Amino acid sequence: MKELPVEKLRDIDNETFNEHSDFKRPEKLIEEAKDMQPFRLSKAYVRLVSYIQALNAASTGIQDYHVQYSSRVANVLDVLEQVQEITDSIPLEPGRHRFGNPAFRRWHAKLVNRAPTILDTIVPASLGSAQIELLDYFLGSFGNAQRIDFGTGHELNFLGFLKGLDLLNLLTYEDCAAVGLYVTHKYLEVCRNIIMKYRLEPAGSHGVWGLDDHFFIPYIFGSSQLAAPGGNTLNLRPNAILDKKLTKELSKSNLYFSAIDFINIMKKGPFYEHSPILYDITAVPSWSKVNQGLLKMYDVEVLSKYPVVQHFHFGNLFPFQQFI
Repeated sequence: MKELPVEKLRDIDNETFNEHSDFKRPEKLIEEAKDMQPFRLSKAYVRLVSYIQALNAASTGIQDYHVQYSSRVANVLDVLEQVQEITDSIPLEPGRHRFGNPAFRRWHAKLVNRAPTILDTIVPASLGSAQIELLDYFLGSFGNAQRIDFGTGHELNFLGFLKGLDLLNLLTYEDCAAVGLYVTHKYLEVCRNIIMKYRLEPAGSHGVWGLDDHFFIPYIFGSSQLAAPGGNTLNLRPNAILDKKLTKELSKSNLYFSAIDFINIMKKGPFYEHSPILYDITAVPSWSKVNQGLLKMYDVEVLSKYPVVQHFHFGNLFPFQQFI
């Protein structure tokens, strides 16, 4: 990822919002590929990169994603539990369907209907005016109802939702480890259940030449868990993912292995055939190098790709204005 100027990071990290701040409905401002350059100079881009780096740093060397968490984080987990309840309540439509199960559209409609009430779980009445911005990122976090798909753009919206809560002081710097690890774990569980139940297509997939059909963030934070001695007491090397039994066991504590285990569930055949990029990473000598490489790859393959970022919207929490 870009090395951001220290003074700029200090300015953006110290900025917060409150009940006196102005909020507006986020807009679609990336209309074509040429809009990517101003995005990568924008305050929104810097804010996203800075937050990912903070969550990544907070995850370093933590062996188990089941970490202690504050009441603030508990509220986020409650929100995710309510999303899971919607999945449990919407049955599949019978018959064979070529591209996902259309019941997902009813699922999404119910989420849209319930979302303001769900966010009341975490957003106090004094900050009610901020819901117009938070709702946009929240509703963009769980797949696209029209296309019945899910990908890294939806994952990016969830990061936007979390950073929005952080800007409103509904999450704090002290929550970064719990957000990067346990909240990410629960979000992945919710999304995987949606993907498997409604057979969501990969959004914007590069086929076998993408890192993963649906996710990217667990690989970053999961490799960070192993990038220091405290989180790698088994002296695991990156090629340990090729052991399916070990991967299944470590999926209960590490986000990287959890992501690999989900691939093993969803895909058949030799790992090097269906996931060649992840297979190539097994040759990297250390987890710290894996982590550094994935941060750079995320910047190139997610934050620099028009098909992904075009669905991220911009308001006052994430302004499109030039910042760097």
